[in-house]
Amino acid sequence: MPESDDEIAEPNPLIDTIEILLPLRSRKLSRLKRKLMEEKRALAEMERELKKGEDKLILFRQRYKQSLDDFNHHHTGVVLLHEKLHLTLEAEKLTRGRLLRQEEDNHTLTQRIIEQQEIIEAADRDVKACQVEIDKLEYILEEKESL
Repeated sequence: MPESDDEIAEPNPLIDTIEILLPLRSRKLSRLKRKLMEEKRALAEMERELKKGEDKLILFRQRYKQSLDDFNHHHTGVVLLHEKLHLTLEAEKLTRGRLLRQEEDNHTLTQRIIEQQEIIEAADRDVKACQVEIDKLEYILEEKESL
């Protein structure tokens, strides 16, 4: 119990405000950290997709090369029936189409990965900035208590 009226603590609007802000900032930090983790998971998934796409591209390139080699081996110097030639060319066109689509898919995914990395960097900056805000508020409270 205070001995005199002088010992009664006067309300401090700054401290009151900080005590209100600190839990809000802490929740914001938690939200930002969750968002950062979600963005990192999305990036990891994109990178897995790109790896699969690169593997497919290697396979499609091998198939395309094989179809060209087969065509050259079987048909060089040989008079082809029109239909057989047409089927061979259609197979080459289909294989080339898959190859080109996969190259485009990989390019698009690479661009998405770059964008995702930028999103992660921004989210990481937000987390760090929020942590600095919290640290400042906690420091002010600690200093107030030590006075």
